[in-house]
Amino acid sequence: MTRKPINLPPSINKAPGADASPSAKARWKAERRKQSGVSLSELCAFIDLAAKLRGVSDVRRVLEKVDPDTVARGLLAENDAKEAAAMRPVKKKGPGRPKLYDERHYLYVMVTVEAYIGAGLSRSDALDRASDKWGRGRTYIEDDIYCRFKLEHERSEAVREFFHGDSVEEIDDFIRQFKAAERQR
Repeated sequence: MTRKPINLPPSINKAPGADASPSAKARWKAERRKQSGVSLSELCAFIDLAAKLRGVSDVRRVLEKVDPDTVARGLLAENDAKEAAAMRPVKKKGPGRPKLYDERHYLYVMVTVEAYIGAGLSRSDALDRASDKWGRGRTYIEDDIYCRFKLEHERSEAVREFFHGDSVEEIDDFIRQFKAAERQR
């Protein structure tokens, strides 16, 4: 968002002469501050900060040298810079690492490994095929899923017996259907 430049009336832009009264100078400064859109508290805070940074103890000297338009332009430039930074588009990250699934999903992966074993594949071949069909690395399936969620021996044997008559292609089809159902959720 860009701001319009401060257009002060000619009578305000022209500073009172050296022979003007102190009240005329004060009115002129107050009118310029009002026209510039900077509140007195903002101006005072800015001046206090500048005095502390410069190590100036006599703030009156600083006040005589500070032009309200310069302060206003500085504050407006700060605001514009903040707004511009907020408007910049955020870089999108690449796809990165695939999302982690919940335990129910891990259980399905583990059951399909057991199903492959029940269908006649060796444990190593079952893990290779499951990693290929689920789209995960073999070590991830073997270490993080299969070993962690492995059922006790009796249940494992029951799962293998349940899938004993199935072919490997039928288990692949089950994985494909499961993944399609997950995408529709």
